[in-house]
Amino acid sequence: MTQRVEDRVLLGTGINAYYRCWLADKPLGIVIGVHGFAEHSGRYNDFGNYLSSNGYSLCMEDLRGHGLTAGPRDLGYVDSFDLFLNDLEEFIELMLKRTGFSSAFLFGHSMGGLIVLHYLGRISKGVRAAITSGAAAIVNVSTGSWLMLSLLNTLAPRHRLNLPINPEFLTHDKRIVEEYVNDPLVFKKPTVRILYELVRASRSVWKYIDNISVPIMMMHGGEDKIVPPRATQEVFSRLRVGDKAMKVYDGMYHEILNELNKNVVYEDVLSWLKAHT
Repeated sequence: MTQRVEDRVLLGTGINAYYRCWLADKPLGIVIGVHGFAEHSGRYNDFGNYLSSNGYSLCMEDLRGHGLTAGPRDLGYVDSFDLFLNDLEEFIELMLKRTGFSSAFLFGHSMGGLIVLHYLGRISKGVRAAITSGAAAIVNVSTGSWLMLSLLNTLAPRHRLNLPINPEFLTHDKRIVEEYVNDPLVFKKPTVRILYELVRASRSVWKYIDNISVPIMMMHGGEDKIVPPRATQEVFSRLRVGDKAMKVYDGMYHEILNELNKNVVYEDVLSWLKAHT
């Protein structure tokens, strides 16, 4: 039996974070989820219901600048990528206190996967094992675009640009694509600053991969056109931790949790959690 909770929590980092939890009846563990760029925790309802009905609670905050955590002015804006890490550290601590567990599983998709990699390599507090999905450790930007973005970041950090993601490449499930396009909580015009910080974080994460010491499973869609599969493959090959696994799903796009045959991914996640509980 799943109990779904939605609430706000004031973090010491200064944000009143909106969060959702899918609580298992007699939980074996807690998973802290980190969603991707431009989206929000409400898009993980199926995943949360699956995990909680199989004994694992899932709790996710809407990241700063995202979803119901952000006011209209700050939707699609963040001062610094490092603030995501500070928020996450505190959110993990709060959720562990509330659920009575001593450590959590950490799950991150896309930019959330990049946040997870940074967190594991730089902070790692409160985490027993981790899973990434389509981690954005490589963001393809031409030299000219990067120079333009850097200049704009200095001159007009809150200037808004069109979202550089084609929704058709998220998943083969047309219903999900349509929901994404029509979702008012998915911002379509990010600020220059958040794009700049995302690219910068994708370039700096490589300095911290060697520090990752918890068991980790990295997953990626084999046909991902948003974040290249080699982002996961190259991080994975650099990981020094002995307990690591990689799954590349043939034919799947970027959002493997939302693909037509997502049950395969769900089962792999559950097997990993059970093996590390």
